[in-house]
Amino acid sequence: MYAHHPDLYEAFILAQVQQMNPEALRHALQSPEPDRSSDLIAVIEPSPSSRLSCEKRVASQHVFRMLWDRHIKHRVSDARFYYDFFRGSQNTDSTAGSIFQLRVHELLRRGGFLRLFPIRGHRTTVDFVYNDYTASEEERDQRDLQLPGSGEYHFVEGDQFCVGQCFIDHPDADAGNSPPILLTFHITRNKEYNLNGEDLRRINGLNLPPHTSICKYFVVITPDDIQPEIKVPKALFEGEEQTEGEAPEDLFSMFHYPVSMEELFL
Repeated sequence: MYAHHPDLYEAFILAQVQQMNPEALRHALQSPEPDRSSDLIAVIEPSPSSRLSCEKRVASQHVFRMLWDRHIKHRVSDARFYYDFFRGSQNTDSTAGSIFQLRVHELLRRGGFLRLFPIRGHRTTVDFVYNDYTASEEERDQRDLQLPGSGEYHFVEGDQFCVGQCFIDHPDADAGNSPPILLTFHITRNKEYNLNGEDLRRINGLNLPPHTSICKYFVVITPDDIQPEIKVPKALFEGEEQTEGEAPEDLFSMFHYPVSMEELFL
């Protein structure tokens, strides 16, 4: 019916989102029964743990963003409820990841104190592998930074960066310090991550403020109980001066920003 008019179907879904209230949304997602008041936003599926039981998930990330903006965004207790609710199943874990990302973006826009810990790495045949989180676990060797509050701007290729502005879509933030530090954030709940070589080339080719010495930090933001293994292609650093036995972190700085649940849902 809506194949040739997807905008009309989106309006149809949005109308259902707007007609619900936060309490009705909780009931619709928790109840295993079909519900005509939420049939456009919720999908019932067999549980991954047992084919004899079922569970509900939000129909898509786009639909979840509608629900977030309408019912969850400004209700911190609800945001925490849905984060705990969705991370309980592999069918819904991606939605928990979306909540984590949206809340972290709120933290970054608000600005404040960042406590970063270096991630140590080792070399393999083709990659630098960063998986040593000893500094995070022992809370040592941290870099303490003050991130200024900022609006959020979509990054477009060729844009001129300004100190103190926060961008989304590679890189995520540019924070002022002395000298300025370009903070590129990757927000994740995954246990493994392969850093895209093209993303790093884009970062190295950014239109940074002229006549300015810039330090570049790549910061992985995770819940404080997740420590992903991060792989960076060694080929990206071919041709750069290296000393024998040099550790990966001496060539490419990787930092960890662990976020507690109390900080996430402040």
